[in-house]
Amino acid sequence: MTMCGRSFILIVLVSFLITSCRDNKDDNKNIFASYNFWGEEGKEFVTAFFQFHAGDEEMPGFVLEEPAKVYLDDVLLMPDSARQSGVFYEMQIPIEKFAGKHIIRFIDRNNKEYSEEFSFTPFGLLNDLPDTVKRDNLILHFKGLNEKDVLRVVLTDTSFKSEGVNEMDTIYNNLLDLKKFLNAITNGPVTLHLYKEEEQLLHKKGYGKGIISITYALKREFELKD
Repeated sequence: MTMCGRSFILIVLVSFLITSCRDNKDDNKNIFASYNFWGEEGKEFVTAFFQFHAGDEEMPGFVLEEPAKVYLDDVLLMPDSARQSGVFYEMQIPIEKFAGKHIIRFIDRNNKEYSEEFSFTPFGLLNDLPDTVKRDNLILHFKGLNEKDVLRVVLTDTSFKSEGVNEMDTIYNNLLDLKKFLNAITNGPVTLHLYKEEEQLLHKKGYGKGIISITYALKREFELKD
């Protein structure tokens, strides 16, 4: 075979592989969609961060090729990119307007539409903490949680010897007794973070796999004393 013939075969082979990879990437069944929402009490905005991965969520995000697109509550999200994570779709929404139900609409390259519904529910404290707190008086009363809910409790202090606390805890009737965590915390300045972390799998299986992840956080700082 001549050099020209071998070159032609190589070009055809490379073109086939590129096309196959592109088709594989865009194939609905090969898409992993990650829809992430973060909000925090006292912050102005909720962040929506969407990515579409080829195969699984460990792969970098790729750009949706026309006519594929994604909407949040009928607002079209535009792509951006980062060196490590790849292409992403991000949107900032005023937090006071975001409580309640929302819809994500994904339109694939065949103009077929899929929708996912979720709810964003902030929570808060009914009894805010004073600047100084005693160990025997750390019961928190919440608003906005279910009768039975789960929070991540994170407590950190300023002692090098302390490992702090990072645990999931079930909250009943909007009450949390923090005293059970305090053996791991020393007296002095303490930072408390409370996270409500929710995840739901995509209901519409027509475009691969995916997950909706919603995180809302509270932060408090106080002086802990006996």
